[in-house]
Amino acid sequence: MATIITPIAAVDAIQRVPVECWIGPFDNGGSGFPNYPIWCDGNGVPVDTLDKATRAKWDGAFGTITAQLIDAIGQDPTKVPADVSQLDRAALLEAYRLSDTPAEEPTP
Repeated sequence: MATIITPIAAVDAIQRVPVECWIGPFDNGGSGFPNYPIWCDGNGVPVDTLDKATRAKWDGAFGTITAQLIDAIGQDPTKVPADVSQLDRAALLEAYRLSDTPAEEPTP
């Protein structure tokens, strides 16, 4: 299970992304996408109230590309449009300069 920690300010952008954008051909068959984060402090320790939270911890059965997307959106949530009704996975990957094709493993 992957765990990604993002700034609290990125939660809205991550949760606005349509589910279809998270599920790709190499993302564990669609078994994971961000839903509800765990509110935490700067060290990743869960907190009991939102006013104490500075980070959001996302954990789930994320594939490599989905984990990279969550992290990238966390670093720059402004690339997620306010109106996501026309957003698809290809556009989201392009906005964050990611590819749906995993990097090739080096040959020994």
